[in-house]
Amino acid sequence: MPVSLVVAHSRNNCIGRGGELPWRLPSDLRRFREITMGGTVVMGRRTFESIPPAFRPLPGRRNLVLSRDPGYVVEGAEVFSDLDAALAACGRDCFVIGGAAVFAEALPIADRIYATLVDSEVEGDTFMPALREDEWRCVAAEGPLLEDGHAITFRTLIRHQEPLYDEGAAREEDQRERMRRLDAAGVCVFCPPHAREEQPDPPARSGEHWYVTRNRYPYPGTAAHYLIIPHRHVTAFDELPDAAGAELWAMRRWLKERLAPLATATVERSGDMRLNGGSIAHLHTHFVALGADPEQTVRFRVSRRVD
Repeated sequence: MPVSLVVAHSRNNCIGRGGELPWRLPSDLRRFREITMGGTVVMGRRTFESIPPAFRPLPGRRNLVLSRDPGYVVEGAEVFSDLDAALAACGRDCFVIGGAAVFAEALPIADRIYATLVDSEVEGDTFMPALREDEWRCVAAEGPLLEDGHAITFRTLIRHQEPLYDEGAAREEDQRERMRRLDAAGVCVFCPPHAREEQPDPPARSGEHWYVTRNRYPYPGTAAHYLIIPHRHVTAFDELPDAAGAELWAMRRWLKERLAPLATATVERSGDMRLNGGSIAHLHTHFVALGADPEQTVRFRVSRRVD
């Protein structure tokens, strides 16, 4: 089960002051909602009680609250005595959202961090643990943008030991060399803004959860080859909310109507890329249009042995 941290922190790792956020960042709140909607959020009692009453519990999400008080009960949320028990109850994607003690306990087992970096030294009384550069790699960064007098950058980090690319899945030497370059730079080619810089064309279509782009390395024999890619850096389909499934279906329908092929084929690269035949550790779906007389049989590799 993936465990992600979602946090906004200053350059000196401040995350709070007097039980409140030390800034007002509407774009950060929008990003927080987009990332966590449909998932499970885990938080300490004080973090839960710091949420404005009108938004408590957080709507559209399963709320798990940590409290050592056996009599603590809150309407619309589930209460657990410790983090291990809460994570065991998640069942699917889980987002830890604070406070400092919960971040510190969850950090050693987290797979991913969605961080909003506030590029300022901020006075406060609550701080998150510092991240070790040898443990975490930033695969996507958007910004900076100016808000509330602060320059902020949206970052996605994954554990450094997780490979981003599988060179063994490359079909062309140019593709293999490109994967080496991107991996050395810690760049996920499917994450914004790198997708805009590295993909051959602008997205053909973009929705709340997914975007559609032409495959830079189309499979031989296809009349057209597109990729449907989640905006968020995830590796498996069950890390996305159910609403993303409906949008994926709509994206496929749109492509079919646009291309009007005689037949189509789709393959989803979900889970461990060493096993699903993928070349990148980022969930994506291949959508290929097939003509009447393909020059050769179109073949998808959907598995491989792990050395």
